[in-house]
Amino acid sequence: MSRTPGSVLILEDHEPTSKELAANVKSNGLWPRTFANSRLLHERLSVWGEEPHPLMAIIDLDMSLAKESDRWPSSFDCLHLLNRDFSDVAVIVYSGALDSDARRTAVWKAHPKALLHDKGNISELQSRMDSLLTKEVSDFIIYHGLVMHVPTNDVFPHEVGARILLAYPGVVHVHGQAEARAAQRFRKWIVEHNPKMTIQNQLRHTYRLTDAIEGS
Repeated sequence: MSRTPGSVLILEDHEPTSKELAANVKSNGLWPRTFANSRLLHERLSVWGEEPHPLMAIIDLDMSLAKESDRWPSSFDCLHLLNRDFSDVAVIVYSGALDSDARRTAVWKAHPKALLHDKGNISELQSRMDSLLTKEVSDFIIYHGLVMHVPTNDVFPHEVGARILLAYPGVVHVHGQAEARAAQRFRKWIVEHNPKMTIQNQLRHTYRLTDAIEGS
């Protein structure tokens, strides 16, 4: 079945590093959406609409190579927007100045669930990205942006499944009727492949992977 791959946002003002991270995203079967400055990313997030949310956002906090006019809205403003409107998206913030309590506190104030990473080692950042983009829960794993049932190699053919699994044990807010229907199909698919797991519809268009006892 043909599909548009799920996406990963990359905010990075150093072009070689941006290309390196984009290649890593592509190797995981996903679509890298790169932004050279925080102004461009903020503009894109502000008009997202009902397009499927990305699986992940990689945020360079520093933006030292961007023009001063392109640093506003800032990386912190992007984090605020991600936290407010894209709370189910996994966020990794990396910087060369995360060793101070004040800096870390400022990041977590903008996005309380952001994962922090030191900028000094890009290969370690890539490994961390790989770990999230191949997350396992029970006998399910994210593979090339979709959820695979490992014992059977069956794959659920919609990216909303990967977003729900990556957010585990948190919730995912789906957007539009097509995604809502896909989430309902994913719940049926999960139960068919592992009766011990289910998808809980907590609120309208809000879904969470859980064990069947808790979700009953």
